[in-house]
Amino acid sequence: MGDMIMYKVYSNENDQICMRQLGNSVVELIKEWYLFSEYLSSFRRVKLTVYRGVKNMNANISHSQPLPFSTCIDVNNALDWIIPNHPRSFIMSITVSHKIKYTFTGNLYEGNEVVLPAGYLFFQKKVKMKNTYLVYYIFKYI
Repeated sequence: MGDMIMYKVYSNENDQICMRQLGNSVVELIKEWYLFSEYLSSFRRVKLTVYRGVKNMNANISHSQPLPFSTCIDVNNALDWIIPNHPRSFIMSITVSHKIKYTFTGNLYEGNEVVLPAGYLFFQKKVKMKNTYLVYYIFKYI
């Protein structure tokens, strides 16, 4: 799913969230994912921290994510998605409540990928980490 919705949401130069046109197959995929995540919500959930590397976002504000999106458990994988030493590229560290309907894809090559639903990322703090920043957020469901 992550590859199908990759680059559909982006930040413009004014830090406004923009969305590209979604095809019918992507819309159907998103609907099916929500049904699947609803089914999985009947199983025990745990609070977790996931990571996401981003290339063009403001690290100092909260963000809206209008579509489900990919994250990973392995912070080292998130490093593959950033531009080192770039002010608008950083790693998100996202705290996810046990109440959120996330799904694991089983894709270990993507850092043990976790898909989160559309929601809000509330900025907490920013910490320098080698050649980038680690920016902490709390995820809330829309």
